Amino acid sequence: MVAQAGKPGPAQLKACGHPRQIDLRPMLAILSIWFYVFLICLIYGGAAARLLLHLLGEANPDPGRLPLSLLTILGLSLVTTLAGYLSLFIKIALLANALVFLGALLLAGIYYEELTHCLQAGLRRLFALHKYILALFFLIFLFILVRSAAPPSAFDTGLYHAQAIRWIEEYPVIPGLGNLHGRLAFNSMWLPANALFGFSFLKVQPCHVLNGFFLLVFLFICLQGLSNLINRQYHFSNILRAGMALPGLLVFKDQLSSPTPDVPVALLICLLFVYYVQLRENHGEVPGQFFSLLICFLAAWAITIKLSALPLALLIVAIAGKEIARCHTRNLCLLAGGAAFLVLPYFLRNIWLSGYLLYPFPALDLFHFDWQVPPAAALAEKRAVEAFARDPGYVLTPAALNSAFAWAPTWFQQTLADYGSKLARILLPGLVLLVDCLVNAITRKTWEIDLGEIGKNAVLYLTAAGGLLFWFFTAPDPRFAMGYLLVAVIIIFIPLLKAFDYQVTRIFPWSLALLMLYFVAAFLPPDLPTLGQRLWLPAPYPQERLTVEEIQGRQVYFPGNPGGKCWYAPLPCTYHPVNFVFRGAGMKDGFQARSAP
Repeated sequence: MVAQAGKPGPAQLKACGHPRQIDLRPMLAILSIWFYVFLICLIYGGAAARLLLHLLGEANPDPGRLPLSLLTILGLSLVTTLAGYLSLFIKIALLANALVFLGALLLAGIYYEELTHCLQAGLRRLFALHKYILALFFLIFLFILVRSAAPPSAFDTGLYHAQAIRWIEEYPVIPGLGNLHGRLAFNSMWLPANALFGFSFLKVQPCHVLNGFFLLVFLFICLQGLSNLINRQYHFSNILRAGMALPGLLVFKDQLSSPTPDVPVALLICLLFVYYVQLRENHGEVPGQFFSLLICFLAAWAITIKLSALPLALLIVAIAGKEIARCHTRNLCLLAGGAAFLVLPYFLRNIWLSGYLLYPFPALDLFHFDWQVPPAAALAEKRAVEAFARDPGYVLTPAALNSAFAWAPTWFQQTLADYGSKLARILLPGLVLLVDCLVNAITRKTWEIDLGEIGKNAVLYLTAAGGLLFWFFTAPDPRFAMGYLLVAVIIIFIPLLKAFDYQVTRIFPWSLALLMLYFVAAFLPPDLPTLGQRLWLPAPYPQERLTVEEIQGRQVYFPGNPGGKCWYAPLPCTYHPVNFVFRGAGMKDGFQARSAP
């Protein structure tokens, strides 16, 4: 039996090479959602900051003195975690949104004055940007808006992200969902957040705009660093932020319309390095105790989004070690309690989806639920990810894939072929910084390298190196290392920059600003929308032809074309071969592995 998921709409025709027209309707919908997400995150982040500052005994617990971007990211981590907790008991639809909204409404009433102060301070910081950087920010805002309106195109989104989100939208967490398809047990706390702000309960079509929102916040933080350098505020945190702006925009611009976790985890990795540098610089803008805890909380949250962030645990260890040395028992308790609150729903969802505390790691077999994914199937998923990362062209023999380094030459060639342009864009700020250092050395008639800075910044270097080594020896797909690469390109210059007391010339900030302007102008589609076009409905997920088979008296959907993907197909949708059975009478009862005949 064959089912047609729907005729291709304008978005699909564009993706197939038809003339590209920009529709204003997804843009206005995205703007509305971004504004709503911003307000919700600001309220939760501001309230959490107020509480944390009070618990730390700060004399002035007003969150208005904290950067608005910082509060927004903190709030996003809390809302994401709340969505994870709610997904254990209810579907993430109207009721979940109502609970989150009512919670925000209550907090807004309690902390009205503080939140108003936060908004006012945030607007002052926005318009304190250098006038040319402010104009560049608004141009980038438009660029991200246009990119976020495109149809989703990420391969993994079609393979399982969209399906995982639909399961979250229509059911509480499903026991043994990984038995339906192994990738559906690849848990990420970014998916409940996308379900929460997807508004599928409106029965129009789901939205998938969180990546664009997060990149916008990230780039605002980076442009602040660029503006500070132009205004001659020479700190390494400003250099680091400025250096990550250009590659951050160019590397992730094609993933903004997909709910892929690769984007937020890379951006969080970059931001955590920036925050750690700012903590060490101790400008006084953010209280040190609060900043330390925030770094730990965001690092824990990043790990729940994607395990490629696991090396960030080194930042948590470094900060916890300092708190132990200072005998700050209260701070340690807050750190442990906050981190546990953030990671608990991640582990609980893992157990329900796969039967394992961490998936796909069958060695951590602590439970024996009847919905557990068989260890052999979990191990096969793990090896499939590793094999594709090492050999995306499928040209190596199994023996070469499983050897220590025999796969490396082929992997290197394929990585350059597939990611050469992105890697060049990542290296571009480093090249500009190198030129700046050469000019600095010539004009000052000195060339010194302060190697002592390597030891002083050991935590930064060890975390970045640990992230790259962890990536290379587990699954060396460049997508999983983007955050570490963006950071590494800049921090290698610390010994050289310290010799100049971080006083870069005008070449570095203005070159980066002009390069960003050039690339945005080159990539921004020329046909800007007109007011006569429709205003709403964001671009939908692509739709593919489906086939329907009956299994245990129930309809199950499959992609109708070889190599096809489920995308946002009706539930349940999976792929051949069929290795599952329904666990009970209803869909929410979950799935079990099919027993061997």
